[in-house]
Amino acid sequence: MKKILKRATLIIAIILVSVGITAQNTEQNNMTINIGYVNKNNSAKFISEALGLEINTADKITIHGITAGFGYDLLLFNLIGFNFGINYTYSFRDKIVWGSNKFTGYKYSYHSLDAPVRFMLSLPLTSDLRLLAFAGPKFTFDLAGTANHYVNGNKVDSNNLYGDSSYRSRFNVLLGPGVGLRYKNFILKTGYDFGLLNLNIDKVTKDNLKITQEQLYVKLGFAF
Repeated sequence: MKKILKRATLIIAIILVSVGITAQNTEQNNMTINIGYVNKNNSAKFISEALGLEINTADKITIHGITAGFGYDLLLFNLIGFNFGINYTYSFRDKIVWGSNKFTGYKYSYHSLDAPVRFMLSLPLTSDLRLLAFAGPKFTFDLAGTANHYVNGNKVDSNNLYGDSSYRSRFNVLLGPGVGLRYKNFILKTGYDFGLLNLNIDKVTKDNLKITQEQLYVKLGFAF
C-alpha cells in the first residue's frame, strides 16, 4: 500500500507541474456540473491453505448509486490536458433474508466522496460536437456506511459499518479509462474504474481475504 501511495503522490506532483505549464497556453477552461449513475461491484476472494490445500472462494456484491458533483477541464489549445473533479455519491443495496410481502433483511447505504485526476483528449468531430477520451486515477473516501436490519418491514437494528475502522478501509484508489461526447455545453461520459487497494485491512485476515471494488459510471454534465 505504501508503494501505491508513493506512486499516487508522484503522479499528482507531475500533473500539478503539467497544469502550471498548460494553464499558460489554455484557450478554453470549462467548469462542469454533473449528475449520474454509479454501479459498484465489490469482489471478495478468500484463500485458505488448510491441511496443505489451497482453497479459493469468491463472492461479488453489486451496489447501486447516484452521484453528483463538479468537474474542471484544463485543456491546451482546447485539445489535450487534464480533467479534475469532486463528486458525492449515495449508494445502496438490499439483502433479502426471507422472502415475504414485508421486507425481512438488511438495507445498506453509503456516503462517499471521490476526486478524479485524469489525462484527457477532446477531439473535434464537427463545429459543435467533440469526442472525449480520458484515463487516470480516482481517489475515493467513504464518509459513512450504515446497515439497517428489518424484520417484517420494521427496522429492528442499525449498525455503523465503519464503527470498527480496524478492518474496513474508507480509502481507495481506482484507475480506469472513459469516453464521452460533448455537444455545445452538454456532456455525456461513461467509464470503468478498477480498484487498486485491498479494502480489507484487518491485521489477521488481510493476507487471506482480498476485497476489491470496480465502478461503472454514466454521467450527464453541463459546462458553464
